[in-house]
Amino acid sequence: MTALPAVHLRHVRKVFPGPTPVRALDDVTLRVERGTLTVVAGPSGSGKTTLLTVAGGLEHPTTGEVQVCGIDLRALDERRLSAFRRARLGFVFQDFRLIDVLTATENVALALELRGMRRAAARAEARSMLRRLGLADRGDHRPVKLSGGEKQRVALARALVGNPDLVLADEPTANLDGETGREIVTLLRAATRENGTTVLLVSHDARVRSLADRMVHLLDGRLTTPSAEEEAA
Repeated sequence: MTALPAVHLRHVRKVFPGPTPVRALDDVTLRVERGTLTVVAGPSGSGKTTLLTVAGGLEHPTTGEVQVCGIDLRALDERRLSAFRRARLGFVFQDFRLIDVLTATENVALALELRGMRRAAARAEARSMLRRLGLADRGDHRPVKLSGGEKQRVALARALVGNPDLVLADEPTANLDGETGREIVTLLRAATRENGTTVLLVSHDARVRSLADRMVHLLDGRLTTPSAEEEAA
């Protein structure tokens, strides 16, 4: 019996309404196997970020099916969908989306507290993850005191803490210098090999692409590099 993929999109279309509707995704069928690192590439405006938000249940497709970790997201109401995201997914956004009134440690720990972990244990896990990302001395700082690269690493720590089933990351190395970027790529690769985490990310970074299990390309909302199985779906 073939194992269910971590992410399975079938004939997904996403149209943003307006005076001139925008078709961000156009008949996309994609399988992302469990425990793999898949990179989504393509020019600006090709639908890459929309693909991540649809796969993560942050946007609903206009038509098509979205299954994540074997769960049909269409079957979940907003309350259960939110609980599913908190329990099993990690996100890294281009704009970081850190909470300004919380420290770096508190931002990371919050992801665990929302899953039911006690505050003291969550903060200990958060500090450990921040150390792995070279931020041991920045845990007590709020986002306003952090550089762009530091905010990026806090956002990545928040996504990886607690070993989620799936991490969706939008340009996770975009604000990082060369050495730190290599460390982040290594950490993402280790998450797939050591914890079985699936990583689906958008990146123009050659360091990320070189370690990917698969790279797919989007152009004008369409997948230009489908596998044979995806073409047959």
